[in-house]
Amino acid sequence: MDSTQITKLIADIIDQKILYNGYAYALLGGITLLNVAAVAFFTNYFKRRGETLALKADLNELTRQVAITTKATEEVKSAIAQSDWAAREWNSIQRIKLEEYLTAAYSMGDSLDRYRGKYLFDKDAEPDATHAGKLKMLSALYFPHLQHVTIQAFIAHTTSVQSIMATSVAIGSISPPDRSKKQSVMNDYQQTWKLEALQNDLALHNLEAAAAQEMQRLSAGPAKNSAKRTA
Repeated sequence: MDSTQITKLIADIIDQKILYNGYAYALLGGITLLNVAAVAFFTNYFKRRGETLALKADLNELTRQVAITTKATEEVKSAIAQSDWAAREWNSIQRIKLEEYLTAAYSMGDSLDRYRGKYLFDKDAEPDATHAGKLKMLSALYFPHLQHVTIQAFIAHTTSVQSIMATSVAIGSISPPDRSKKQSVMNDYQQTWKLEALQNDLALHNLEAAAAQEMQRLSAGPAKNSAKRTA
């Protein structure tokens, strides 16, 4: 039965042309049930479709959030890797500079011998005045925690150089040249030098001990050093 026949049937019922036609009423009831079923079907369909669209939207949002989290995780991993690399490089540089630090300290002692030879004993020895400054520079840049032993060594060295130069000036000011006066000045200096030599040796000993501890710390690696500083 097509739509035209259904329309005619409804019109006949309204006009009471088939008022007592049971088949017609049954057919109309069937159409009504069909309409109800259709409404229920499409209501359920659109409800499920809405749920599907909502789920799809949720999945899209979840995918976006996962992408953001993944990107953030990769950035953190990259930052950690960069930090680890920088720590290892800094550790390696410090180990090299620690050797230079100790070399400068040992060279300061050699420089004092050259100062004494040139200014007090007329020897052909040219002292190098840069070692003490290099020691302070290395400590300031790479080992600030070793500043106390660095300053101790620097002061002992500088004091000894000043005594040498003062003694040289005192000898040069003797006029006319007098061997006995020169010897008296030298005797006074030798007494001073005994004390200064002990101070330089003690300063070097303390510096060596601190440098040895620093090398142990560096040999442990950047990860353990970081853990120690945190603790």
